Amino acid sequence: MKLAVPFKAIKNNILITQDHQAWAYFNIEAVSISDNDDEKRQKRQSQLALLFDRLADFEDFDCRMYHRDLDLINRYQTLKPGLAQDIGDIPVQMIVDEISAITATGVSQTIERFVLGVKLRHQRTGQLVKEAKEAMTSFVDEVAGWFNYEKPFTQQLFDDYRASEKQAYEKVSYLEHTRRLTTDELVHLMRNNFIQGQVHDFRAVGQERDLFKLSDTVIDDGVAKGYVTLINDNQRRYVAKLVLATTPENITGFHLFRLVQNMSYPVDVNLKAHYYPATGIYGLSTRAGQSLKTASNTVRERYEAEGFSSTKDDQNIQIAEILNDHLSEKKNFFSILVTLTLSDDNLESLSAKVNHLIQFFKGLEVELVKPLGEQKRLFYYDLMGADVTQNRYWTQLLTSEGLGELLFGANQQVGNNVGFYIGRGAPKTTANDTQDALDSSKRLVFFNPFVTNEILDGSTRTTSPNIMITGKTGKGKSFLTKIILKMSQLSKVKVIYFDPKKEMRQWYTGVLADKTFKATYPDEYALLSQVHFVTLDPSNKANYGVLDPFIVIDVQGTTGQTQSGEENLKATVQEIFKQIYRDYGSMVAETELDEAISQVIARRQDGETVGMLDVIDVLGQSDDIEVQRLAKFLAGKVNKSTLSLVFSHGESEGLKLTNRVTILETSGLSLPKYETAKQDYTEFEVASMIVMTVLGVFSRTFATQNYREKTVEIFDEAWTFTNSDIGSRIFNEMARIGRSANNFLIPVTQSVHDVKSNNFGVLFAFDEEEERPDILKHVGLKETEENITQLSEMVMGQCFMKDIYGRVEKITIDEPLAAMKLAYQTVEAGETAAAEKAYR
Repeated sequence: MKLAVPFKAIKNNILITQDHQAWAYFNIEAVSISDNDDEKRQKRQSQLALLFDRLADFEDFDCRMYHRDLDLINRYQTLKPGLAQDIGDIPVQMIVDEISAITATGVSQTIERFVLGVKLRHQRTGQLVKEAKEAMTSFVDEVAGWFNYEKPFTQQLFDDYRASEKQAYEKVSYLEHTRRLTTDELVHLMRNNFIQGQVHDFRAVGQERDLFKLSDTVIDDGVAKGYVTLINDNQRRYVAKLVLATTPENITGFHLFRLVQNMSYPVDVNLKAHYYPATGIYGLSTRAGQSLKTASNTVRERYEAEGFSSTKDDQNIQIAEILNDHLSEKKNFFSILVTLTLSDDNLESLSAKVNHLIQFFKGLEVELVKPLGEQKRLFYYDLMGADVTQNRYWTQLLTSEGLGELLFGANQQVGNNVGFYIGRGAPKTTANDTQDALDSSKRLVFFNPFVTNEILDGSTRTTSPNIMITGKTGKGKSFLTKIILKMSQLSKVKVIYFDPKKEMRQWYTGVLADKTFKATYPDEYALLSQVHFVTLDPSNKANYGVLDPFIVIDVQGTTGQTQSGEENLKATVQEIFKQIYRDYGSMVAETELDEAISQVIARRQDGETVGMLDVIDVLGQSDDIEVQRLAKFLAGKVNKSTLSLVFSHGESEGLKLTNRVTILETSGLSLPKYETAKQDYTEFEVASMIVMTVLGVFSRTFATQNYREKTVEIFDEAWTFTNSDIGSRIFNEMARIGRSANNFLIPVTQSVHDVKSNNFGVLFAFDEEEERPDILKHVGLKETEENITQLSEMVMGQCFMKDIYGRVEKITIDEPLAAMKLAYQTVEAGETAAAEKAYR
């Protein structure tokens, strides 16, 4: 093979080579397939096998996986319209800091792209005439070159291949969302071979139309022995070409494209395939029969001479028999050449990557080699349009099913295409700790909590904007919640964070009191300072009645509710009283209570100022002694207790939240432990849970008061809201109206069963050992031993994420900004812990 740039001209997605062959290139949209989803993976493999069978008529095709720059700056730039405008340039500056922090980690800022190239058939000439014409064309071009004259290129060639391109497109469109490459994309892909990870603007490169400039690179294989050196301007890049020398004896499960994606560094893959016909003098059937005959004769001769046959001889017979069986089943075979490309600015670093990759495949009993003297040849083999059909080295023979096993066009992407950085995808391997998990992955995960409502093209699997975070305490829920709160602060949304344990104030106070933090991180300090705290303290008379349902519930505003405003108010008041008098026994007069509630509601409808205490007053005016005793009992429970927040005569103005970001906390509550049964709640715990229920009622009013304004409610310890019938119903209503109300509901709780609604678009599920099968069902994964193990081996900060596209992946949560990471830290690591880790 002559080492020369093969391409001569391009138009749209078609590339014409120097020998006037043509290739058409198509973008294969990657299907995200979790390691935990065997069914989806098998479906993709079957689709690929059928695709390759359909392409056998074209004889040659190549499957490319290359890495394109993530273009972080422009991605983050698209967030600008949705950023908060009331805190100056803090959002923009923190985004700049976030990009810098991601870059400083050294992680590859790239994303995999998949391209399928198909060699087209000339429509106007027969094969013999075509070959003669190509030979003459090559001779004429060579003679023209002697006189420094370039023969004019005719556009007719593109027309000659147009029908074939259409046929190829019809075949590859079998895979969903496949499309033709644009000219810009094709140009960038052609140039990509010559820059291999060097800093460049892929948009500017794609606009280049001078094909000479696409290959205008110094290619040297003498600077660093065993490598190719690419020199562009002042940039020097070392490149290593590895070839797949063997495949596993059993190709099942050998997902080549998936395996290299799980490396912590980019690995480009190019698979060139040539259809191997079964019939003819040189067909595979003839050669397979000859191989079986030769192997059988060898075994017989060795047995006659030595009395035994070797293992290798037996394997040769077995392979030949399998090959003949496949041929008898009319299976298509392809001869493939697979090259893997690694690159780096540092030769030592590149060498380490090469050794790591070779050893990794060795562990799979697959031989990956780096031919020292063939690096430059392999470089030219990888170029777009290169003809390698005459190559006989490092080729493998696979059926279409075998090619499907390699899992081309599949990735493990999750999250949003544009959003804030939230962590990294987690390879299937088990990590030692959180940092080890982050270091082992190059797959950046981005998340925009507030984009779902704006996607109207039907491309998502859900229309729900709500987010649910579940998992055992200490697994990373709080860390993730604070990151989402930060995203909310930076965005143009109004936020209320319900903090029943008053933990957030302690965290914020500690950070804001740190003068060093203020001096070192002024933007982050300013952001945290914008948070407004509201404390509901029953010992403060100013708070009496601020959560009275007669004040909180708007009887007129019932959008999205399952009951009318009046019915909703009555049901809420009934629920509160039932929880208070649960131990009252036979003295309860429910009929009289219902009548009293109805009377007070009617008075409110007539314009009178009333509240929960008026219900007790009505009961106290009854002629029935038992009803009077009930009134006295209820009044005693309310007086000077936490319930004073809920009971009044309606004189309070209610809870007014005017700040954009509010953390609402309650003082003096005695919340039960999560595992405590309802019937075992103490009197004080019952009162605290009533307060939480009414806070849930208030949140519904907050969510529906202005549909033009994006609102967010983050419920920490959400089970304290949903543990009552009223609270559970309110959550279901809020989850259902989220899209229409432009509202985002975010419950944070321990169990996947705490919120009884399926109306959540995004799920983050951390481990909880007592309900692992339920967690898998919750995120849409099958209950298998392998998936259970995946959950059990998650380190702190790891969880399953189900995104708005229905994709499920294991991710490791990460905060890129050192200041925020420091601020989120609720527990300091001690010296003993450091020693424990050191002697692991």
